[in-house]
Amino acid sequence: MEQRRSKDKSKKAKLLDRERTMDTSWIKRALCIAALPLFLQGCEKSKDPQTYLAQATQEYEEEDYEQSLIHLKSALKMDPSHAQVRRLLADVWFKLGEAKACVEELQKAEDLGINPNHLLLTRARCLLVQNDFDTLLALHYTGNLLKISNQDKAILYALKAQASLKKHQFNQALDYLDQAEETMDDLSEVKWTKALWLAHQNQIEDAMDLIRELTEKEPKDAKIWALKGDLYRLQQKPSHAEMSYSKALLTATNRLDQRDYYLYRALTRVFLN
Repeated sequence: MEQRRSKDKSKKAKLLDRERTMDTSWIKRALCIAALPLFLQGCEKSKDPQTYLAQATQEYEEEDYEQSLIHLKSALKMDPSHAQVRRLLADVWFKLGEAKACVEELQKAEDLGINPNHLLLTRARCLLVQNDFDTLLALHYTGNLLKISNQDKAILYALKAQASLKKHQFNQALDYLDQAEETMDDLSEVKWTKALWLAHQNQIEDAMDLIRELTEKEPKDAKIWALKGDLYRLQQKPSHAEMSYSKALLTATNRLDQRDYYLYRALTRVFLN
């Protein structure tokens, strides 16, 4: 009898120990879950603007502009006067089709000490989108021009040629295009501009030859596919034009371009039906 009672007491003791252990484990788990948001918040606070800028730069290079925007805004919450963050934010806004916001950030970056020469091309692209052609044509690099790369010089000439075409000043456009080719003729921006100029001169086959070359070199450049669609439309090849506009839609990074390419494709489909 005594042995049986002893065994019963031992079993009860083990059950109580197990219950206590389970109770303690549950409490520990609950505390861990409750503390998780605070832990994550602490991790976020441990990041500095430079870390966010590094993340945003990598995402920009990977063409993940929305995520880059999130990290840049986080950096600015910590340091609103971070000049390099403002500079990259301007580029991100442009990629997302927000030209007005881009111009605002460019001005803030310049006010914070960024060299205006380093902001010039983004400013020129914004002005082109905003149809402010005269202001674009008045832009120029300042200071020691030897420090400006041939690539940057050639791109500015190409953008000025595009603005001149928009104004139907074809001779001026050709002058800028010649300067761009003399500076760096193998740039995609320069070749695209030449194809555009050829199209305005109704030299459609020559323009198409350049665009075919560019689509092989830059298959993710939406504006190349869009111009290819325009050329096919001029050649009265609507099915080919529709395919090119579809590829432009797939590769476009900003909402304004997507809207335009969607419209071009829709108009092309009207001719197919």
